[in-house]
Amino acid sequence: MEHRNLKKLLFDVEKACKRIEKFVSTRSLDDFLNNEMLQSAALSRFATVSSTGMRLCHPRSSGES
Repeated sequence: MEHRNLKKLLFDVEKACKRIEKFVSTRSLDDFLNNEMLQSAALSRFATVSSTGMRLCHPRSSGES
């Protein structure tokens, strides 16, 4: 994996984590559990972190599409 691509992937993870923190930092657990939109927003960012983590752990070789 090229350094440039690695840096972008890590930036994407950092950005997603900061958004999760922003979404939930001022909310109680009850607020979170009772707000489907908030749950969906946080889940979407967790999916970004997860898929990026998979790409970092299992990069495709340059010959694959």
